[in-house]
Amino acid sequence: MEWRKNKIKEIKITLNNSNNIKTVEVISRPQRDKEQSTEHTENANTQQPEKVPVGMWNLWTGPEANEYILQNANSTTTLHIASDGTVRDSQKRGNWSWFAFLRKENGNCEKMEYEAVGTEVLPQQLKHYTEEVHSYRMEALGLLSGLMHLRTVVKWEGTIEWHMDSKSVIDTYKKCHRLTNAEWTTQRDKDVWEALILEKKYWTGRVEILHVEAHTDTKRDREGKKRKVTQLEKMNQHADTLADYPYEAQVVELETNQLPTRKNCGQIRKNNRVLSGNWRKQILEEIRIETSKKMAATNKTFWGQCQEEIDWARMRKTSGCKKRHERIKTAKLMHSKRGTLDYLQKFDISDTNICIMCKQKKETNRHALCFCTHPKIVEQRHNAAVAIRLSTRKFGGTPAMENIMFTLYKPGKAGTANNMRIEELREKSKTKIHCPKEWTKAYKKGTENTNRTYIEEMQARAVEIIVNAGGITPLWIGVIT
Repeated sequence: MEWRKNKIKEIKITLNNSNNIKTVEVISRPQRDKEQSTEHTENANTQQPEKVPVGMWNLWTGPEANEYILQNANSTTTLHIASDGTVRDSQKRGNWSWFAFLRKENGNCEKMEYEAVGTEVLPQQLKHYTEEVHSYRMEALGLLSGLMHLRTVVKWEGTIEWHMDSKSVIDTYKKCHRLTNAEWTTQRDKDVWEALILEKKYWTGRVEILHVEAHTDTKRDREGKKRKVTQLEKMNQHADTLADYPYEAQVVELETNQLPTRKNCGQIRKNNRVLSGNWRKQILEEIRIETSKKMAATNKTFWGQCQEEIDWARMRKTSGCKKRHERIKTAKLMHSKRGTLDYLQKFDISDTNICIMCKQKKETNRHALCFCTHPKIVEQRHNAAVAIRLSTRKFGGTPAMENIMFTLYKPGKAGTANNMRIEELREKSKTKIHCPKEWTKAYKKGTENTNRTYIEEMQARAVEIIVNAGGITPLWIGVIT
């Protein structure tokens, strides 16, 4: 049976020489705040670090708003803050924003000229394959930025009512101070949440975070009419717009290696860079990618000639395979390990290695993927080329880019995949590029220092991809460079 310390009393009993009770004393100890009893925080008297990371906020204030904030810093006034985060490309950067507003007795909200933005840019040459920015991280950084500013600069002594649209950040903030070792192992963005745990210990219940529904201006009710937007939802929409500002203007980037950390809290590093995600999943994925790189080095036909050009971080996020058997099937395809007839004959499982579809060539993984001429397979290749063309148009590609993408993937005259490749000739140091003539011409302009049009730039880039890949097969299995 387990006894809870807050449910019992500690009693000190003193015995005399006859082992009889001489005195009984009830010992009273100061109760610790529940929010501070955790195996992941230090002593409650630990001083908060005052050093602010570079780029933690980029602040703009108006004279009236600045005067209001400073005048009420030492009072019991409640300060209202709205924040938001945004990510356009998880492999490059993400932004956050927060601002103060007045909430009147009638429920109306009025924005104050006291707002801040921030941005985190991932170092492309140093970041891990599994390292990325996402909305959850940006929302948490927005919260950390505002709390750290109000503590270190404003020294706000009142309460704070914080409004955000991320329910997951709100839930994590409620329990972050008492995460167990197992929960901390699976916690994402440990570097941010370590700093937030320290901030939470300073504010000791003076911060209330409320959820606001996001993007209500684009939603409709059950009758199909536009929903009425509340005052708090308008504040959230302004924070959302404000978070896009760093995409258009230059702001100071956050130095994440300067975020405050706790004493006696372990870290895991790879190449001297901290792994801050779910340790179990992140370490496993890093190992898998390193293993895939070694296997790819022995199969250049499927993975390309210049494998240093492969964007492994995007490869892990774009497969679309969610079920285990789908991932196994994709792995076999990409590493040329499917049970085609050439393998089955080698293992004495099949008497022939001729493709049962086209009945013309030896069935290999590459043949089945790119060169089988059976009508059904040719139709699938054509459908794939059309789908890629439509996707290019859907995501803002120009007509010229549509044509280039369609040319790369459309079947040839015989129904096979376009056998674009680079061929080494018998003469030393000479090669021949098998691509459309206008593409080759645009590619050669780069070596002649001749100006190219924007269409020729795209055509030259397509040839460069073929040269690095060594052929069309890596494009068909989905290698991203």
